[in-house]
Amino acid sequence: MMDDMDDCRRKSWMLAAGLALLVFLVLWIFSGWGFFGALLTGIVVMLLLGLLLANLRCKDNTVTQAAPSPAPRAQPAPQPAAATPAPRTGKAEAGKAETAAAPAPEPAVEPAPVAEPIAEAASAPEPVSQPEPTPGHATAAAADAAKEEREPALMQSPKGGSEDDLKLISGVGPKLEETLNGLGIWHFDQIAAWDASEVAWVDSRLRFKGRIERDDWIGQAKTLAAGGETEFSRRKKRG
Repeated sequence: MMDDMDDCRRKSWMLAAGLALLVFLVLWIFSGWGFFGALLTGIVVMLLLGLLLANLRCKDNTVTQAAPSPAPRAQPAPQPAAATPAPRTGKAEAGKAETAAAPAPEPAVEPAPVAEPIAEAASAPEPVSQPEPTPGHATAAAADAAKEEREPALMQSPKGGSEDDLKLISGVGPKLEETLNGLGIWHFDQIAAWDASEVAWVDSRLRFKGRIERDDWIGQAKTLAAGGETEFSRRKKRG
C-alpha cells in the first residue's frame, strides 16, 4: 500500500514539475519576463500543483485500496429430501386401477352416404342477337365507303381567261383560293359537279380537313354557278 502511495505522489510531482516548466518557458520566452522572475513563478506553480495533485489523486487511491471488499456469504448446503414411502396396494385395488385406466372402446361411426351429384342437362347456348343496323349507321357506312378519292375535272387555266371569284363561297379565303387555283379549280361549276370521292380527293389536299362539307361548298357553288347569290356572297359584295 505504501509503495502505491509513493508512486502516486512521485507521478503527481513529476506532472506538477512539467506544468511548472511550461509556465516558466511561456513567461520567459513569450511574455518578456526576466529569467529569475519566470523561474521563481515556475517553482511556486510546481509546489502548489504538486501538493494539490498529491492530495487529490493519492488520497482517492488510498481510500479505494483500504476499503476491504466484503467476503462472500456462505450459502447453506441443501438438505436431501426425505424419501416418501410408496403406498401398498392389494391385488384387488391394482385390478380396479387397471380397469379404470383402460379407455372404453369408441362406437364405430358408419360413414354417411355421399349423395351423387345430379348431372345437369347441358343447355345449348342461346344465339346472341346482332343489333339491326339503323338507317343512320347505314348512311354513315355508305358515306365512308364512298370516300374513295377520285380526281375531279381540273383545268390548266380558267375558261375564257377569266376565273370565278371563289372567295364568294363561305369558307374560302385568299390563301385557299390560291390553293384551289393551283390544283386546277377555277370556276363555280367545277365545284358544283363534285361527288363524294372527288370531295375526298380535294379535301385530302387542303390544310383544314372537312371544310368542304362543313361549309357546304357544293350547294353554294351551284347557286353561284346558276347566276344566283347566297347570303354570304351578298355581304361579300357589299363589303
